[in-house]
Amino acid sequence: MSQQNIKLEPEEPATMTDLSGSSLQDHVSQSHVEATLESTQLSSEAISHFAQFPANQFMTEDLLNQQPQASNSARVVQSTSSYPLQPLDSDDAVSAATASATTPGQVSQAQWSAQTLNHFVPQFYDEELDRVSSGASVIEEGAILGESGRTYHSYKDGVSSYLLPNDPAEQDRLDFQHAMMTLLWDGRLVLAPLPRAPRLVLDVATGTGIWALEYARANPTSFVVGTDLSKIQPVPDVPNCLFEKMDCEEDWLWTYKFDYIHIRMIVTAIKDPKRLIQQAFQYLNPGGWLEIQDADMDLLSEEGPEKDDRVATSYLKRWFEYSAIGASMNGIDLHKAKNYQTWITEAGFSEVREEKFKVPCTAWPRDRKQKRVGRWMSANYLSGLRGVSYKMLRSAGMAAEDIESFIGATRDEVKTGDIRGYTPWYAVYGRKPFH
Repeated sequence: MSQQNIKLEPEEPATMTDLSGSSLQDHVSQSHVEATLESTQLSSEAISHFAQFPANQFMTEDLLNQQPQASNSARVVQSTSSYPLQPLDSDDAVSAATASATTPGQVSQAQWSAQTLNHFVPQFYDEELDRVSSGASVIEEGAILGESGRTYHSYKDGVSSYLLPNDPAEQDRLDFQHAMMTLLWDGRLVLAPLPRAPRLVLDVATGTGIWALEYARANPTSFVVGTDLSKIQPVPDVPNCLFEKMDCEEDWLWTYKFDYIHIRMIVTAIKDPKRLIQQAFQYLNPGGWLEIQDADMDLLSEEGPEKDDRVATSYLKRWFEYSAIGASMNGIDLHKAKNYQTWITEAGFSEVREEKFKVPCTAWPRDRKQKRVGRWMSANYLSGLRGVSYKMLRSAGMAAEDIESFIGATRDEVKTGDIRGYTPWYAVYGRKPFH
């Protein structure tokens, strides 16, 4: 489906039945489907999905916030100390959200489902994360074979700022990374304090699509669109998710706006992150949220008893430094994550908050959770040191044969697991004002 061609004429909805045997026409009228299509100009897939729910399933967030029960107690608890997180404790707020139907004149506001946001995904330890690279991943037709022996995206003949491969080995690494991030954030897919499951969700730089699919499964009333330079995502196994091939650094041409935009791990991509944030602001409904989750590619040492002077001279530290030099030669700043809070505020967002985390490079911490996070991060390094950095190291002036020996030494260091270093990770989110 081309994003330039998503203004569709209303179609007669197919007769479908729910578990009770009632047809969808018993729950939603044809006029409601047509009004939704005309007012929001959604894709045909999204319209088909939303037709499954009653007309009063969604309401504008400004009306939701006017309900006396929809107070702070109805918002997602952002505690990082409990695992799993406790569910929301206000059933009254959920019922209050269904008290009024969405009208076509209100579609400029963020659309929230009356369903409680399922912010914890207990099933994220699945076979997809435990798989061994076997070539069974999605191979993109027309991918470009590089000097490194890895394949890269072919979007517009491979011309973009993205320097990483897209082959099965890289897809495995991305899923290792997803497992680490999900564990780091106690099973949460979202850190922004969304009041309810958003109606339309955009996942920028979706990669393998694992976040988009898990979010869609956990929030069946949301519709998730994932975009990426490479078409390496599986066919969605849920009806409320689709994937588009596009470059997020080009002009966005959506004919509809989103209620939540999720962007993560763009550290090795994106030449102009400020413009990306500005486009996200433009394509959010008032009251919608933007969230960026990313790493500052550096290796630091703890202070105090855990301080390790070896970090400063380690191979892994040098790997970060050389990669940063090569990335800068391609117009990419590997330390931009520390600026997201400022840029999101400057773009016009309100309620902007930055959350910062320490991610150990291996399983060296004594804390049980941090040790597990480090174990996943170690797997991420071991499976991706060469693929992630090859083009950057070449841009930094390193010869191909020197890259192999340098990566080998770095990999051996990570395998020993005795360097007590960590990388700063950020989650920054903000809300588009209503006015």
